[in-house]
Amino acid sequence: MRIFNIVNISFYILVILSFFFSHTKENKSTRRIYIIICFIIIGGLAAFRYTPEYADYGNYAAEYIRANRMTWEEVWESKSPAMFAVSKIANYFTEEPQMFFVITGCFIAAVILRFVLKYSSNIYISVTAFWGLLYWNTSINIVRQYMAVAIILIAYDTVLKEKLKFIDYLKIVLLIVLASLFHNSALIMIFGIFILRLKNIQQTSTGIFKCVIIYVLLSILISYGYSFVYDIYGIDGTYGTTSASIFGIVVPLFLCLSAWIYRREIIARDVKNTYLINASLVTLILTMISIFGMLIVQRLAVYFSIFSILLLPEIFRSLFKKYYFKSQTTIFLAGIIVYYGILNFLGRVPLIHQLNFCL
Repeated sequence: MRIFNIVNISFYILVILSFFFSHTKENKSTRRIYIIICFIIIGGLAAFRYTPEYADYGNYAAEYIRANRMTWEEVWESKSPAMFAVSKIANYFTEEPQMFFVITGCFIAAVILRFVLKYSSNIYISVTAFWGLLYWNTSINIVRQYMAVAIILIAYDTVLKEKLKFIDYLKIVLLIVLASLFHNSALIMIFGIFILRLKNIQQTSTGIFKCVIIYVLLSILISYGYSFVYDIYGIDGTYGTTSASIFGIVVPLFLCLSAWIYRREIIARDVKNTYLINASLVTLILTMISIFGMLIVQRLAVYFSIFSILLLPEIFRSLFKKYYFKSQTTIFLAGIIVYYGILNFLGRVPLIHQLNFCL
């Protein structure tokens, strides 16, 4: 039965852990213990998954084997120089392709959980949202792109600075370039960083105009950037040009509308929450473009939707301001169980039937 699959069992364990830790006296030590346990679950399952029935798993395994025979010149000229370089180096230690998933699974989990621990106002909501909204499932399917996402998150420390110096811009650009060596789509964040840092976009008087400008600019960038990115990957010109399912707009629409309705109090708590609200807007815009144009645009939304795991606690603090921290967490956990259950019933949760510990 689907309900007893290891993917779903892991989700239930995360929910139980989140409920337990959120209802105990919280301090620095308990937060770290919670994150470490979550890393073991999230990173461990990603690292040792064995899903040959899914094309991505087979492709990545084949590329890992191929990397061992490549010269460094061929690595640099490949579609993902950084990923092939990692695979080639890892081949010096073991030729078992599972090592690819161990490295990427642990790295992605470590970066995202550090991101949550450092910046989330409610880590229990953020962690369960990462799994319950299927972001984790996405990360084990589009691995190269999620490696790029993780590297972009490392740049968030610098992006948060009130005033950026030349060295800060240089650091951000270098991290974006590194991310693009895993997946070329990361180059959108050169434009995306400026959107995240836009001021006063939440003001009604100027917000609509700025939203239209962002929509138009993103549409133009996508039109010109699509062929550049996917020509490099050797993918057919019609790949991903069909429209996405309208079901995918539910979460981005809820997040963006809720964030805009409560934007004043969310920003009043921390002015840096402006970046999270801006990210929710771009996620919604990219999702709309994907629905009415190209399914593959949802891949671009990944770079912005990951910030939702920080925005959700802020939204729930505003939606249920009459309740205390524990009650807000409990309400969210109950809601995410229902949402995840519906997705699971509809067969939208990719399952893992075997693990591979051979290295």
